Amino acid sequence: MNVNLQSIQDTGFEGAEQQSIFNAFRITLQSPLDVPAKTAQIADELSFRYAALGSPSSLEDCLWETWVVLVEIVSIIPPDHEWQGILVNAIKLIREKNLGANGGGPNDKAQLKELAGLPDYIRDAWFDPTDPVENIPTDFEPEDYHDDGDDDPAEPEEAEQIEPEEDDFAGPEEDPIQRYFKWKNLNSFVARLTSEQYNPWFNLPIWQLRTALEYAPIRGAAMDTRIWVASEWILQCGKLVFEQMTSGNELDEESAAILETGTLSTTDKALSLERWQFWRDRFLFLSGSGSDLDLDAAVVQRARLAAQKMDGIRVGNSI
Repeated sequence: MNVNLQSIQDTGFEGAEQQSIFNAFRITLQSPLDVPAKTAQIADELSFRYAALGSPSSLEDCLWETWVVLVEIVSIIPPDHEWQGILVNAIKLIREKNLGANGGGPNDKAQLKELAGLPDYIRDAWFDPTDPVENIPTDFEPEDYHDDGDDDPAEPEEAEQIEPEEDDFAGPEEDPIQRYFKWKNLNSFVARLTSEQYNPWFNLPIWQLRTALEYAPIRGAAMDTRIWVASEWILQCGKLVFEQMTSGNELDEESAAILETGTLSTTDKALSLERWQFWRDRFLFLSGSGSDLDLDAAVVQRARLAAQKMDGIRVGNSI
Protein backbone atom coordinates (compact mmCIF):
# COMPACT_ATOMS: atom_id res chain seq x y z
CA MET A 1 0.00 0.00 0.00
CA ASN A 2 1.33 3.41 -0.95
CA VAL A 3 1.38 6.03 1.80
CA ASN A 4 0.73 9.56 0.58
CA LEU A 5 2.88 11.78 2.80
CA GLN A 6 1.97 14.71 0.58
CA SER A 7 -1.51 14.63 2.10
CA ILE A 8 0.04 15.64 5.43
CA GLN A 9 2.21 18.33 3.94
CA ASP A 10 -0.78 19.82 2.16
CA THR A 11 -2.48 20.45 5.50
CA GLY A 12 0.50 22.52 6.55
CA PHE A 13 2.72 22.52 9.61
CA GLU A 14 3.13 25.29 12.12
CA GLY A 15 6.51 26.85 11.52
CA ALA A 16 9.78 26.01 9.85
CA GLU A 17 10.88 23.58 12.58
CA GLN A 18 7.96 21.22 12.03
CA GLN A 19 8.40 21.41 8.27
CA SER A 20 12.10 20.63 8.60
CA ILE A 21 11.42 17.63 10.84
CA PHE A 22 8.75 16.39 8.45
CA ASN A 23 11.21 16.63 5.54
CA ALA A 24 13.76 14.61 7.50
CA PHE A 25 11.23 11.82 7.97
CA ARG A 26 9.88 12.04 4.42
CA ILE A 27 13.21 12.04 2.59
CA THR A 28 14.50 9.01 4.45
CA LEU A 29 11.27 7.00 4.31
CA GLN A 30 10.99 7.55 0.56
CA SER A 31 14.68 6.83 -0.10
CA PRO A 32 15.93 3.58 -1.70
CA LEU A 33 17.75 2.57 1.51
CA ASP A 34 16.87 -0.75 3.13
CA VAL A 35 14.87 -0.93 6.34
CA PRO A 36 17.78 -1.03 8.84
CA ALA A 37 19.53 1.85 7.07
CA LYS A 38 16.37 3.97 7.06
CA THR A 39 15.86 3.29 10.76
CA ALA A 40 19.43 4.28 11.62
CA GLN A 41 19.36 7.37 9.41
CA ILE A 42 16.18 8.76 10.98
CA ALA A 43 17.56 8.18 14.47
CA ASP A 44 20.89 9.78 13.53
CA GLU A 45 19.28 12.76 11.83
CA LEU A 46 17.11 13.55 14.82
CA SER A 47 19.87 12.87 17.35
CA PHE A 48 22.27 15.26 15.59
CA ARG A 49 19.51 17.84 15.45
CA TYR A 50 18.94 17.57 19.19
CA ALA A 51 22.65 17.59 20.02
CA ALA A 52 23.12 20.88 18.14
CA LEU A 53 20.63 22.73 20.30
CA GLY A 54 21.84 25.25 22.83
CA SER A 55 19.89 24.45 26.00
CA PRO A 56 17.62 21.91 27.70
CA SER A 57 14.62 24.17 27.04
CA SER A 58 15.48 24.25 23.33
CA LEU A 59 15.62 20.47 23.33
CA GLU A 60 12.26 20.27 25.07
CA ASP A 61 10.71 22.51 22.43
CA CYS A 62 12.27 20.57 19.57
CA LEU A 63 11.13 17.23 20.97
CA TRP A 64 7.57 18.55 21.18
CA GLU A 65 7.71 19.63 17.53
CA THR A 66 9.01 16.14 16.68
CA TRP A 67 6.04 14.48 18.37
CA VAL A 68 3.57 16.74 16.57
CA VAL A 69 4.99 15.69 13.22
CA LEU A 70 5.49 12.05 14.17
CA VAL A 71 1.89 11.51 15.27
CA GLU A 72 0.64 13.03 12.01
CA ILE A 73 2.85 10.64 10.03
CA VAL A 74 2.21 7.40 11.93
CA SER A 75 -1.53 8.04 11.83
CA ILE A 76 -1.60 7.51 8.07
CA ILE A 77 0.77 4.51 7.99
CA PRO A 78 -0.94 1.09 8.28
CA PRO A 79 0.50 -1.31 10.87
CA ASP A 80 1.63 -3.80 8.22
CA HIS A 81 3.57 -1.14 6.27
CA GLU A 82 7.34 -1.22 6.75
CA TRP A 83 7.43 2.49 7.54
CA GLN A 84 5.52 1.88 10.76
CA GLY A 85 8.23 -0.46 12.02
CA ILE A 86 10.98 1.90 10.86
CA LEU A 87 9.56 4.79 12.87
CA VAL A 88 8.98 2.67 15.99
CA ASN A 89 12.55 1.39 15.92
CA ALA A 90 14.02 4.81 15.10
CA ILE A 91 12.38 6.31 18.21
CA LYS A 92 13.68 3.40 20.27
CA LEU A 93 17.17 4.07 18.93
CA ILE A 94 16.96 7.71 19.95
CA ARG A 95 16.31 6.60 23.51
CA GLU A 96 19.24 4.20 23.40
CA LYS A 97 21.63 6.79 22.02
CA ASN A 98 20.90 8.94 25.05
CA LEU A 99 22.39 12.02 23.43
CA GLY A 100 21.86 15.46 24.92
CA ALA A 101 21.76 19.01 23.65
CA ASN A 102 24.79 21.27 24.00
CA GLY A 103 27.29 18.62 24.99
CA GLY A 104 24.88 16.18 26.60
CA GLY A 105 24.32 17.41 30.15
CA PRO A 106 22.51 15.06 32.57
CA ASN A 107 19.16 16.82 32.19
CA ASP A 108 19.40 16.68 28.41
CA LYS A 109 20.14 12.95 28.44
CA ALA A 110 17.20 12.35 30.71
CA GLN A 111 14.89 14.17 28.29
CA LEU A 112 15.96 11.91 25.44
CA LYS A 113 15.94 8.74 27.49
CA GLU A 114 12.39 9.54 28.57
CA LEU A 115 11.31 10.92 25.18
CA ALA A 116 10.24 14.02 27.05
CA GLY A 117 6.83 15.32 26.08
CA LEU A 118 5.78 12.29 24.03
CA PRO A 119 3.45 10.81 26.68
CA ASP A 120 1.79 14.20 27.14
CA TYR A 121 1.36 14.72 23.41
CA ILE A 122 0.00 11.20 22.91
CA ARG A 123 -2.50 11.77 25.69
CA ASP A 124 -3.55 15.07 24.09
CA ALA A 125 -4.14 13.24 20.80
CA TRP A 126 -6.02 10.33 22.42
CA PHE A 127 -9.56 10.85 21.18
CA ASP A 128 -11.31 7.60 20.29
CA PRO A 129 -13.47 8.31 17.21
CA THR A 130 -15.62 5.25 17.90
CA ASP A 131 -16.58 6.47 21.33
CA PRO A 132 -18.37 9.83 21.46
CA VAL A 133 -20.17 10.38 24.74
CA GLU A 134 -23.55 9.49 23.31
CA ASN A 135 -22.29 6.04 22.30
CA ILE A 136 -21.72 4.96 25.89
CA PRO A 137 -24.86 3.48 27.46
CA THR A 138 -25.66 5.30 30.70
CA ASP A 139 -28.72 3.30 31.72
CA PHE A 140 -27.55 -0.17 30.70
CA GLU A 141 -27.98 -2.95 33.23
CA PRO A 142 -25.67 -5.87 32.45
CA GLU A 143 -27.10 -9.33 32.60
CA ASP A 144 -25.58 -11.74 35.08
CA TYR A 145 -22.37 -13.28 33.86
CA HIS A 146 -20.82 -16.40 35.28
CA ASP A 147 -17.82 -18.23 33.91
CA ASP A 148 -19.05 -21.78 33.93
CA GLY A 149 -16.51 -23.05 31.46
CA ASP A 150 -18.32 -21.91 28.35
CA ASP A 151 -16.69 -19.54 25.93
CA ASP A 152 -19.79 -17.35 25.67
CA PRO A 153 -20.27 -14.72 28.35
CA ALA A 154 -23.78 -13.42 28.83
CA GLU A 155 -24.62 -10.65 26.40
CA PRO A 156 -27.35 -8.05 26.09
CA GLU A 157 -30.24 -9.34 24.02
CA GLU A 158 -29.51 -7.07 21.11
CA ALA A 159 -26.49 -5.04 20.16
CA GLU A 160 -27.24 -1.37 19.86
CA GLN A 161 -27.20 0.04 16.36
CA ILE A 162 -25.51 3.42 16.42
CA GLU A 163 -25.07 5.67 13.43
CA PRO A 164 -22.99 8.60 14.68
CA GLU A 165 -23.32 11.93 13.01
CA GLU A 166 -20.30 13.02 11.05
CA ASP A 167 -19.75 16.04 13.29
CA ASP A 168 -19.14 13.71 16.25
CA PHE A 169 -15.96 12.52 14.61
CA ALA A 170 -14.43 14.94 12.16
CA GLY A 171 -14.75 17.98 10.03
CA PRO A 172 -16.36 17.90 6.60
CA GLU A 173 -13.17 16.77 4.86
CA GLU A 174 -12.63 13.60 6.92
CA ASP A 175 -15.30 10.94 7.31
CA PRO A 176 -15.56 8.47 10.21
CA ILE A 177 -13.93 5.62 8.27
CA GLN A 178 -10.80 7.71 7.75
CA ARG A 179 -10.76 8.55 11.45
CA TYR A 180 -11.05 4.84 12.30
CA PHE A 181 -8.13 4.10 9.97
CA LYS A 182 -5.93 6.72 11.65
CA TRP A 183 -6.98 5.57 15.11
CA LYS A 184 -5.88 1.99 14.42
CA ASN A 185 -2.56 3.18 13.06
CA LEU A 186 -1.84 5.40 16.06
CA ASN A 187 -2.74 2.67 18.54
CA SER A 188 -0.49 0.20 16.75
CA PHE A 189 2.44 2.62 16.83
CA VAL A 190 2.05 3.36 20.54
CA ALA A 191 1.56 -0.32 21.42
CA ARG A 192 4.72 -1.26 19.50
CA LEU A 193 6.70 1.47 21.20
CA THR A 194 5.61 0.15 24.60
CA SER A 195 8.13 -2.09 26.35
CA GLU A 196 9.34 -3.10 29.80
CA GLN A 197 11.82 -0.24 29.56
CA TYR A 198 9.33 2.33 28.31
CA ASN A 199 5.68 2.29 29.37
CA PRO A 200 4.55 5.78 30.41
CA TRP A 201 0.92 5.26 29.32
CA PHE A 202 -0.18 2.14 31.18
CA ASN A 203 -3.76 3.45 31.20
CA LEU A 204 -4.13 3.48 27.39
CA PRO A 205 -4.50 -0.27 26.78
CA ILE A 206 -6.94 -0.56 29.66
CA TRP A 207 -9.08 2.21 28.18
CA GLN A 208 -9.20 0.53 24.77
CA LEU A 209 -9.91 -2.93 26.18
CA ARG A 210 -12.67 -1.39 28.30
CA THR A 211 -14.25 0.39 25.33
CA ALA A 212 -14.27 -2.73 23.16
CA LEU A 213 -15.13 -5.36 25.75
CA GLU A 214 -16.88 -3.82 28.75
CA TYR A 215 -19.76 -1.99 27.09
CA ALA A 216 -22.71 -3.12 25.02
CA PRO A 217 -21.48 -3.81 21.50
CA ILE A 218 -22.41 -1.70 18.52
CA ARG A 219 -22.59 -2.81 14.92
CA GLY A 220 -20.37 -2.26 11.92
CA ALA A 221 -17.15 -0.35 11.32
CA ALA A 222 -16.99 1.32 14.73
CA MET A 223 -17.11 -2.06 16.49
CA ASP A 224 -14.61 -3.48 14.02
CA THR A 225 -12.27 -0.69 15.02
CA ARG A 226 -12.80 -1.15 18.74
CA ILE A 227 -12.03 -4.87 18.60
CA TRP A 228 -9.08 -4.36 16.27
CA VAL A 229 -7.54 -1.76 18.58
CA ALA A 230 -8.11 -3.80 21.74
CA SER A 231 -6.62 -6.90 20.13
CA GLU A 232 -3.61 -4.92 18.91
CA TRP A 233 -2.66 -4.00 22.46
CA ILE A 234 -2.84 -7.67 23.47
CA LEU A 235 -0.95 -8.90 20.41
CA GLN A 236 1.80 -6.28 20.69
CA CYS A 237 2.34 -6.00 24.44
CA GLY A 238 -0.13 -8.31 26.15
CA LYS A 239 2.44 -9.61 28.61
CA LEU A 240 3.00 -6.09 29.95
CA VAL A 241 -0.75 -5.57 30.30
CA PHE A 242 -1.03 -8.88 32.16
CA GLU A 243 1.78 -7.95 34.53
CA GLN A 244 0.06 -4.67 35.22
CA MET A 245 -3.32 -6.30 35.83
CA THR A 246 -1.86 -8.87 38.25
CA SER A 247 0.64 -6.57 39.96
CA GLY A 248 -1.39 -6.30 43.15
CA ASN A 249 -0.82 -2.55 43.15
CA GLU A 250 -3.28 -0.51 45.17
CA LEU A 251 -4.70 2.45 43.26
CA ASP A 252 -5.48 5.79 44.77
CA GLU A 253 -8.98 7.17 44.31
CA GLU A 254 -8.12 9.21 41.22
CA SER A 255 -6.34 6.34 39.45
CA ALA A 256 -9.14 3.93 40.30
CA ALA A 257 -11.64 6.32 38.73
CA ILE A 258 -9.54 6.69 35.58
CA LEU A 259 -9.29 2.91 35.18
CA GLU A 260 -12.80 2.04 36.35
CA THR A 261 -14.54 -0.95 34.82
CA GLY A 262 -17.33 -0.72 32.27
CA THR A 263 -20.97 -1.65 32.65
CA LEU A 264 -20.57 -5.25 31.45
CA SER A 265 -17.62 -6.06 33.68
CA THR A 266 -18.12 -8.71 36.34
CA THR A 267 -15.58 -7.14 38.67
CA ASP A 268 -15.11 -3.64 39.97
CA LYS A 269 -11.38 -4.16 40.52
CA ALA A 270 -9.51 -2.00 38.03
CA LEU A 271 -6.36 -4.12 38.26
CA SER A 272 -7.19 -7.79 38.66
CA LEU A 273 -6.85 -11.22 37.15
CA GLU A 274 -10.66 -11.34 37.06
CA ARG A 275 -10.77 -8.39 34.68
CA TRP A 276 -8.10 -9.95 32.48
CA GLN A 277 -10.10 -13.17 32.30
CA PHE A 278 -13.28 -11.25 31.49
CA TRP A 279 -11.50 -9.58 28.56
CA ARG A 280 -10.32 -12.95 27.30
CA ASP A 281 -13.86 -14.37 27.47
CA ARG A 282 -15.32 -11.32 25.75
CA PHE A 283 -12.86 -11.63 22.88
CA LEU A 284 -14.07 -15.20 22.36
CA PHE A 285 -17.72 -14.23 22.62
CA LEU A 286 -17.38 -11.39 20.12
CA SER A 287 -15.45 -13.62 17.74
CA GLY A 288 -18.56 -15.81 17.66
CA SER A 289 -20.86 -12.84 17.08
CA GLY A 290 -19.31 -11.58 13.87
CA SER A 291 -22.39 -11.90 11.69
CA ASP A 292 -24.69 -10.36 14.29
CA LEU A 293 -22.41 -7.34 14.68
CA ASP A 294 -21.46 -7.03 10.99
CA LEU A 295 -17.80 -7.59 11.86
CA ASP A 296 -15.12 -8.07 9.25
CA ALA A 297 -13.82 -11.64 9.06
CA ALA A 298 -10.27 -10.47 9.72
CA VAL A 299 -11.38 -8.73 12.93
CA VAL A 300 -13.17 -11.90 14.08
CA GLN A 301 -9.93 -13.81 13.57
CA ARG A 302 -7.95 -11.16 15.47
CA ALA A 303 -10.34 -11.50 18.42
CA ARG A 304 -9.68 -15.24 18.50
CA LEU A 305 -5.94 -14.67 18.29
CA ALA A 306 -6.09 -12.17 21.14
CA ALA A 307 -7.91 -14.68 23.35
CA GLN A 308 -5.36 -17.35 22.48
CA LYS A 309 -2.51 -14.95 23.25
CA MET A 310 -4.08 -14.16 26.62
CA ASP A 311 -4.34 -17.87 27.43
CA GLY A 312 -0.69 -18.34 26.54
CA ILE A 313 0.39 -15.37 28.65
CA ARG A 314 -1.55 -16.60 31.67
CA VAL A 315 -0.23 -20.15 31.36
CA GLY A 316 3.30 -18.82 30.94
CA ASN A 317 2.95 -16.89 34.18
CA SER A 318 1.40 -19.86 36.03
CA ILE A 319 -1.53 -17.90 37.44
